[in-house]
Amino acid sequence: MEGLLQFDVSHATVIREGQLAAVDATTIVPGDLIRIDIGRRVPADARLIESADLRTDEAALTGESLPVSKDASAQLETKYDCPSGWNRIR
Repeated sequence: MEGLLQFDVSHATVIREGQLAAVDATTIVPGDLIRIDIGRRVPADARLIESADLRTDEAALTGESLPVSKDASAQLETKYDCPSGWNRIR
């Protein structure tokens, strides 16, 4: 459990009611579009709906040494580092 605490993400950028906003990650609600920029962590379980060249760093969770490619048909189920691309998730 202590190891998972390193993945804590306290803030997120969301599109809420059509406006881009910086929010506390604990206030993310269904319907928010979460914007994940290069180097940021995914702050919540979400379904990927749009991305460009998304690769996630899963080394701390799976031991995978290289970034793993993702596409809009994949579901991100944990808080991964986002080393490249731009992405929106819901």
